[in-house]
Amino acid sequence: MLAALRAFATSGREVQVRVLLHDAAAPQAAHAMLLELAQRLPSVFQFREVDDPVYREDRSAVLVNDAGGYYARAQGDAVAGSACLDGRARARQLQQRFEEIWERSRPVAEYRALGL
Repeated sequence: MLAALRAFATSGREVQVRVLLHDAAAPQAAHAMLLELAQRLPSVFQFREVDDPVYREDRSAVLVNDAGGYYARAQGDAVAGSACLDGRARARQLQQRFEEIWERSRPVAEYRALGL
């Protein structure tokens, strides 16, 4: 997965990876390799932590692309989910929900390499 994200991030296109977290400290404590990649490419990777109590109970995970593909899991820690390569309507719904939570979450500045 890390290799695919690296290839995506360095593809030369204007790409963006946005990650919502429930616990921003957990990836740091686990020394997640994604954080090292994100620190090298801060213009591509953005992280936010869900801090609104309304959204903290939502433990779903979703991956959406701009071509209408998606992979969604009702429980983020479970493998079972639904996927579709051409489901523009559902992908749009998932993306709107993500945007709603993203806007109400705090930026995770502590992931920046120099804390800037």
